[in-house]
Amino acid sequence: MSDDRLLRHLLEEDGRPDLQELQTAPAELKQLMNMCWARKPANRPTFQQIVMWLENKIQSTCENNITYKSSA
Repeated sequence: MSDDRLLRHLLEEDGRPDLQELQTAPAELKQLMNMCWARKPANRPTFQQIVMWLENKIQSTCENNITYKSSA
């Protein structure tokens, strides 16, 4: 993609990724990506919020994983 085309895509065409391309991604990851691409910067999560969100998802996954529970 040329620089001009990229700039036009970002500024005039909203420049947001097409989440349809991520069909195999978990719904929760798509949700996080949508939050990060909110139009208003104030509606986007901070890096600290993203890290906390990811840590909570990892902990939740580990707590619900029988293999993890039996090895702990």
